[in-house]
Amino acid sequence: MKTGGVVCVSFLMGLSATLVGCAATGGATKPQVALSKEELVLLDRLRADFTLIENALEAFRMERGRYPQRLDELWTPEAGAETGRYLEEEILDPWGRAYLYERRESGSPPYVIRTLGADGVRGGVGENADHTDLRLLRGETSSEGD
Repeated sequence: MKTGGVVCVSFLMGLSATLVGCAATGGATKPQVALSKEELVLLDRLRADFTLIENALEAFRMERGRYPQRLDELWTPEAGAETGRYLEEEILDPWGRAYLYERRESGSPPYVIRTLGADGVRGGVGENADHTDLRLLRGETSSEGD
């Protein structure tokens, strides 16, 4: 009984599915590391904060035709300004520090919102890792987003 043809076709179908899967995900994916409940809660908090700040930035842009130069423009209205505040108060990161706001020369959006992790120093791993809106909300992994 000949089964070589069936095995060959099955192999080719499996290879084809693998190639299609890699193309759909952008190539081989990194192994996923299981996160603790505390890490998941932290990431959810960061995503919520980044989303709130981004929404305020977009509302500012829609009303004023530009993005703010500094984040404090979102909760401190200009003297005599017809528009109000976009946030009730400053939003602090989970470690009690102000989020950093950096304008970018290119890219969309034209800014990065960043927190420097538990240690407050650029770089780090684990609880000291930096987090940005680009990575957590958009999945970007450029050096700007890390």
